[in-house]
Amino acid sequence: MDRFARQRGLVRQDLVAGLRVSIEPSEAMPDAFIQSLTVLAEHLGVMNFPVDASRSEYTIHWSADDESVASPLTSIYASYGEDGVYLDGSARKKPSHPMYDMALSTICSSLVWSEILRRSGCYLPIEVPKVSVSVNVRVNENALHSNLNKLDIRLEGHNTSTNVRETGDGSSHRRVLLRLDEEDPIAQQLIERLCISAMDEKIEPRYPVVQLNLPPPQLDLSGHITVVGAGGLGTWCLHNLVGGIKSSNHSSIAFLVFDKDLEVEEHNLNRQVLFTKNDVGSSKISATRRWLQSQLEDASVDVAWELTDSLALDEYSPAEGGLDLDSLLEQIPEVSETNIAPLSLEETLPVIQSTDAIIGCLDAMRPRVLSDFLAAKINQPYINGGVKNFVAEYREFATTNLVERYGPKVAQDRKVFSCQEDGEVPMTSIVLTNAYAGAFQAIAALQRLSGRQRSTIESTYWNAHSNEVYVTESTATAVDRSPSISMLERALWPTSAKKEQDTPESSTVGA
Repeated sequence: MDRFARQRGLVRQDLVAGLRVSIEPSEAMPDAFIQSLTVLAEHLGVMNFPVDASRSEYTIHWSADDESVASPLTSIYASYGEDGVYLDGSARKKPSHPMYDMALSTICSSLVWSEILRRSGCYLPIEVPKVSVSVNVRVNENALHSNLNKLDIRLEGHNTSTNVRETGDGSSHRRVLLRLDEEDPIAQQLIERLCISAMDEKIEPRYPVVQLNLPPPQLDLSGHITVVGAGGLGTWCLHNLVGGIKSSNHSSIAFLVFDKDLEVEEHNLNRQVLFTKNDVGSSKISATRRWLQSQLEDASVDVAWELTDSLALDEYSPAEGGLDLDSLLEQIPEVSETNIAPLSLEETLPVIQSTDAIIGCLDAMRPRVLSDFLAAKINQPYINGGVKNFVAEYREFATTNLVERYGPKVAQDRKVFSCQEDGEVPMTSIVLTNAYAGAFQAIAALQRLSGRQRSTIESTYWNAHSNEVYVTESTATAVDRSPSISMLERALWPTSAKKEQDTPESSTVGA
């Protein structure tokens, strides 16, 4: 499997691989920024970074003093601090607390690399979630002397799947599509030659600014964080979260990580930052737990399989949880070893009830709403993140909820927009959007661990293709999820809610 398979629907990978980018030496440039630039370059597939200045097409500078943005288009000026992230030539007013350094460097590096991809023409003008190669055979069914479905139509020497379709032109003809396997050499040759460009595209340089308010921690970091999903978003959230914890005074840190994927795949490695080739074939929760324990030896790390309706009940009920993954997977050696055994549904319930924040890094809407409901029941913020093609979003729900924002239908939306091979709806993904949204989720989690009731950042939206950023700061400090509980519950289980309303005990109709 091609490591960059899910990214090729967003970028011209050959151009990305050949980018020549240098870093202007500067004592003021933080080491964390250089490290983040390097990690993202490797995950993007930039073959050589940084290169010598004499060979570079683009140079990244640290804005120690305010610079004019009228600089050459081959120069990118960046800085970040407690007041935000700047690519407009502005210098930071004050360094941030070390707790934020990893997340800020990730946000800044994501914007820098996106601007380089934009200016160099690496971005495709449209998302291409899936490309396949088929041989289209038009046949006249009326001329057959046997049933069409009993015909043997194939390509000698090639593995194909066959699909019969109507022509839709009023004739008796039908189309037989012989779809070549993705790994077929002919299919690969044709896919590599696919060119998509916008005829009138004109790329204007962008100088995004992300204004933030990042106060230092009120207390030493401590507490429990639940992360639902250990894919692109989840791993980048943990990467930045753990970096912030390690840079701060901390004690009694605990994690619960959910993920139902049975194995890390090769194509995950270009955007899921915790995993390496050694993890391919391992379950994601096993690989994530190993990484967390290697980074924070004193932390408590629990892992669990899929977040199900059972966990939303006051008491554990196997009948409400659907398929029992515990019994299904107990024979798999890699996940049944005592040192990495995932929690059962019954064991997970009290852990969820005592967590300090629930972070959603999911690929479907219903489990997001379920996560939000669980957070509301314990009056904790729900820290939501999402990525889709060139877009990254983050939002903390502290006084409102997903249903109030998007409508009750989202609670019944089970479509999986996945980058996995078996995803219901195919989706492209690039490391930059995952890193950006995951960094904001980490900031929210770090602020919870430092004693704040909620994050100072309510939401952000980033379109990487245009490098446009919008940020909304939080206007409140308190968390009140009580009004959300009944709204989320009705949306998740509308039939049960209706039955309850119809019972005589719950009737409010007067005589």
